[in-house]
Amino acid sequence: MRNTGTVGLVIGLLVIALASGCSSKGRKKIDYDAARTLPSLEIPPGLSTLPQSSSVQSGKATYSEFEVQQQRSKGEFPDLLPTFDNVRLERAGTHRWLVVKVEAEKLWPQMHDFMDSVGLTVAQKRPEVGILESDWAENRANLGTGIQKFLAKLASVVGGADRMDKYRIRLERGEVPGTTEVYLSHRGMEQVVLASGASLSRKDEEVFGWKPRPSDPELEAEMLRLLMLHIGVTAPQAVAVLSTEPRPAQATMGRNESGFPALNLFDSQERAWRRVGLSLDRIGFTVEDRDRSRWTYYIRYADPQEDRKKKKKRKKKKQEETEQEYQVALKPVENGTAIEVFDQNGAPSAPKTSEQILSLLYEQLK
Repeated sequence: MRNTGTVGLVIGLLVIALASGCSSKGRKKIDYDAARTLPSLEIPPGLSTLPQSSSVQSGKATYSEFEVQQQRSKGEFPDLLPTFDNVRLERAGTHRWLVVKVEAEKLWPQMHDFMDSVGLTVAQKRPEVGILESDWAENRANLGTGIQKFLAKLASVVGGADRMDKYRIRLERGEVPGTTEVYLSHRGMEQVVLASGASLSRKDEEVFGWKPRPSDPELEAEMLRLLMLHIGVTAPQAVAVLSTEPRPAQATMGRNESGFPALNLFDSQERAWRRVGLSLDRIGFTVEDRDRSRWTYYIRYADPQEDRKKKKKRKKKKQEETEQEYQVALKPVENGTAIEVFDQNGAPSAPKTSEQILSLLYEQLK
């Protein structure tokens, strides 16, 4: 239940503030405020140890600060986080990813620092699969600056945010030695009214809940632009890279030669691998592992229908306990790449489950 009187007052103040600032120009698209201060950055196990400096030890280093420090100590640590002059953007439909000419071990700490720099709290980091994922955060960029932003924060405290975003950054070693592919995906939630008025004891009461909203390619593009600026690309270069024309991307649902569901992409296996990985990130699948040599992603998925059947018997059971392991495998075919789903033992998955997983992928890849 919300304090409707207080919320009404805050909304009124927000309307006045927004009206007074409607003529402002150059407004940012992204403005997150981290819920807490991040701890000092630790180099994950398995990644190269970087030479220590005061800025790295504090966990608050920025690229501009590093450039100044690099000029002062040039020659002492010649390989420490060099400037990234060679950044290329690959694009297929609404999918975008960066190919950076630098080793993943050197790029990983910068990704962690980037999350901090844009006001996002890191909720999950899995260096073994190259994944950093933020916590849910409210984007206040569309609420202006100054008093408008203050009132927006006040409204957030009183009534809660209406929309929340989270981002996942995934690093993968590039096809060309010495390069790293950077995938950034967005997921969103929006607050909706579940019940109100006559269905409740008091007419002014409302019950709120959260539901997923589609991933936003524009937010992803803006985050990629900020990411490029963070790793040393100039603003004009970042704009030029993101203005790359999209390539046609198509996919069709069908069946394989054995009659099991399959998703066909009109892409090479290499390109399909990248697009499927980014789609899995966008959808929010738990990717346990991936084996590029076998062209297979290992994911966890809870069948909604099976979950409903067991819900009454296991109301308190966690979602992770109802999820099953599946393999999403890619193989070359005559006109592109076929995507198929197998169970954890490598046998074809139940047709209904395969169709559900592939349908979610199809919505991202079509």
